[in-house]
Parts: sequence; structure tokens; C-alpha cells
Amino acid sequence: MEKGAVHHRRSIRLQDYDYTKEGAYYITICTSDKRLLFGTVNHESVLLNRIGQIAEQCWLKIPDHSTNVTIDYYIVMPNHFHGILFITEPPTDSNVLLPLTSVGAQPVEYPDFNGAAPCADKVRVPCVIPRSLGSIVRSYKSAVSRLAHGLPEFKTTPIWQRNYYEHVIRDEDDLYMKRNYIQNNPLQWELDEFYCT
Repeated sequence: MEKGAVHHRRSIRLQDYDYTKEGAYYITICTSDKRLLFGTVNHESVLLNRIGQIAEQCWLKIPDHSTNVTIDYYIVMPNHFHGILFITEPPTDSNVLLPLTSVGAQPVEYPDFNGAAPCADKVRVPCVIPRSLGSIVRSYKSAVSRLAHGLPEFKTTPIWQRNYYEHVIRDEDDLYMKRNYIQNNPLQWELDEFYCT
């Protein structure tokens, strides 16, 4: 890259897709450097440590803070997280209360951008549309990090890898496959793409 050139990260989101609209979403979030921060797998079961328990508790709190969101199958693995969530109606100011302030996230004021990306023409500003899937995931990651950093042994440990992976669930068969994958993730840990020792 030339000196003075600005690096633009390639987006892994679907171009022109409205991530605030009703639908089912499957997400995967990895730990920083895919380190085993959340626990271990023993006899095909996940044994969560304190940070793993925090990751689970924060996920379960999402519907308390975004009342147009319901959560479905999920699994906290040693170095990543899979979950399915449903955005059940278009978000409004009355049914979305972000971020997860009651589980430790810092309050953030989101101006109303009427669904438009507030930073589409700016450099080095994360492009997260308020009340979108991205803002829900960001709030979740922030809450987990804040609580984990409250533990002395993890005070300065980076918790999450940048970004996350998402899949828009298309139909009942797709939903069944994702649920099945989540359920069987601990059983197939040694074959998992994120497996490490």
C-alpha cells in the first residue's frame, strides 16, 4: 500500500441488504486471535468459564434491551459463539433499547438516520446503522468485553475478533440446518474449523 493511502476494510455484509428488517439471522463471532477464552469441551459438552458464562448471560439479555428481537438456538464454544436471532418487527424508538446497559455496556446515543448508513462517506468510522443487526451484535460484544475486563485476570485481554459473520436464514430448511449445526457443535469440536488446543 502506498504511503498515505487509506486502507478500506472489505465489507462481509450483503450489499444493499437492509439488516434492520424482519427476519432470522445466524451469527458467528470469534474471540481475538481465536484464543480459548470461554472454556473447554470435555466429553462432547462445553464447560464454560467465567467469561464464557458472561457471554451466555449477555446473549440471553438481548431481548430485554431490544424488544423486537427474539433469540433462538445458540452455543458458546471455547473460542467462538454461534447464535440465531429473529428481528420480529421493524425497529422503533420504543422497542429498541441499546446498548445492554444493565449488563455493563456504556450508554451510547444513536442519532436518527432514518435507516441510512450514517458514515457511508466517511473514513475510519465504523458503519453501523442504528437498530440494525450490526448494532445488536456490537452492543452484545461491548457488554461481554466490559464485564470480562472487570475480572482482574482479563483486565487488558482483548476478547473479540473484529467484525462478525452473518447468514440471512432463507427458509425453514435453512433454519433447521443452522439449529442442527449449533446443537452438534460440541460433538464435532475436533472437526470444527475453529478448533485449536
